[in-house]
Amino acid sequence: MTNRVSDRGLIQYQKIAQEIISGQKHTLILNSAPEEKIEASNNIADDLMLIINELKARYFDLYLGRVDYHAIKSAPEYVHYKELASQLNTYDPADMATLEERLAFWINLYNVIVIHGIIETDIKTSVWEAGNFFSKVSYAIGGQLFSADDIEHGILRANARPPYRPFSCFRKNDPRAELSLEKIDPRIHFALVCGSQSCPPIRFYDKEEIDIQLDLAADNFINSSEVVIMPEKNEILLSRIFKWYKNDYGGRKNMIGYLLKHLKADYKTEYLRNNPGRIKIGYLPYDWNLNH
Repeated sequence: MTNRVSDRGLIQYQKIAQEIISGQKHTLILNSAPEEKIEASNNIADDLMLIINELKARYFDLYLGRVDYHAIKSAPEYVHYKELASQLNTYDPADMATLEERLAFWINLYNVIVIHGIIETDIKTSVWEAGNFFSKVSYAIGGQLFSADDIEHGILRANARPPYRPFSCFRKNDPRAELSLEKIDPRIHFALVCGSQSCPPIRFYDKEEIDIQLDLAADNFINSSEVVIMPEKNEILLSRIFKWYKNDYGGRKNMIGYLLKHLKADYKTEYLRNNPGRIKIGYLPYDWNLNH
């Protein structure tokens, strides 16, 4: 890591912080800059995941996909995590060489920024208590500011326009656009955790195993109660994730074909396979209550 990146990160953080104080930005930077300049480790992504794995072992119920936010807030591991997260101010994410490394890093970072944001904003029932939560909670990384929305839509969704919004996250000449993935991997929607009851269970992703892990995440979600096949009604009910991101799955007309790649074989999936043109698609309610 060069001193140029480290100096730029601290200077940019100070600039962003001043804009917030003066009311120019409505955001919350969660990883405050260290009091003294700390050179970020080249393995900062791995270091963060080590401490997150410690938190996961003690405070996450992976079977139910639940998080004990209250207990995390006073945990010594959480204090250590925040100290490490401050080093992201001087970490250059362009240093990641492979797609697998980038996918694992940004998926994990999205999930922890949501957890971090829920804890620091003291949310009790739903992320919507904090207003526009996903645009508000942010990390300063390598001299740039990234909200949860920026990570999901700007980077992981290849700067595709977020649902129900007129513009992409990264506009023309935004230097953060250089970090965007080249194309969307729709499996990311089964890995990103928005802090609600209806989102996928919390998991953490390893760059060496990311492809297998994303396949498993897709299999688990599509074979859960978030996909309901009703042959007797010629209808299928899907999580609203499939509605919001239908274009990521090839559009509504290709939706059933995508599902069939992951559904376990039984009489219902056989019906779906044999009647793709007849089946009606509906969507399940989305439960935004906190996954605590």
